Amino acid sequence: MFDLKIDPKLPHHYIIGVAMHPMKSSMPGKMFLKYGPVYFTNKDVAQVSDSLTLINDEIYTKIYNMSPSEIYIMTDCSELVMSMIGLKIAAQANQATIHHFSSEWEVKESENFFDGLVSRANKKDSRERKQLDDSIIRQM
Repeated sequence: MFDLKIDPKLPHHYIIGVAMHPMKSSMPGKMFLKYGPVYFTNKDVAQVSDSLTLINDEIYTKIYNMSPSEIYIMTDCSELVMSMIGLKIAAQANQATIHHFSSEWEVKESENFFDGLVSRANKKDSRERKQLDDSIIRQM
């Protein structure tokens, strides 16, 4: 779905969607946090990877007749996969960009944290703007 760079030293991950206010709004062209954050860990990444391996295994799909949804449930990653699929579709529909951030620790009040980061990224040469630009994984 997304080709993420996963570092074992950074086990906590966040995916966010960023959009811009329309030209007829009170803040035209300003970025804002539109979606997320979707939180997951390296363990979740391993579970999704396992599910993708099983989905491509004919023993599970042809002999056991398991659907991808059943495999996601079996590997305990259906909620994460559905969140990511929803985020991807919503971002496409609303011309938002998708960004991935990794951290050594879990960010408390992550929605406030990322809302502030995106808000500060509206300043042209800000450190937050560079972080946002560097973190992009999908541009619509």
